[in-house]
Amino acid sequence: MEKFDIGMWLTTVLWPALLALLGFQIKTRSSLFREIGAVKDQVSNHRLHVAEDYVSQASLKDTEERILRHLGRIEQNLDALANQHKEGR
Repeated sequence: MEKFDIGMWLTTVLWPALLALLGFQIKTRSSLFREIGAVKDQVSNHRLHVAEDYVSQASLKDTEERILRHLGRIEQNLDALANQHKEGR
């Protein structure tokens, strides 16, 4: 039976395996950081989209009040026209 040579085992098996695992970890880590960066960019773009395209509640309430005032005036005008039409009969 041959004598176990630790130096040979280290150079042929252990070191290449450890280097392969280290390379895999570095590759995986850099890929993960790239993906995290992409997600951050997407979230940032979404926040910008929301800030540009959506209105605040105060602005929406103001617009709603203006529309309701105009609808009230239209209703008054229609009532006045209906009364004129009734009186003209």
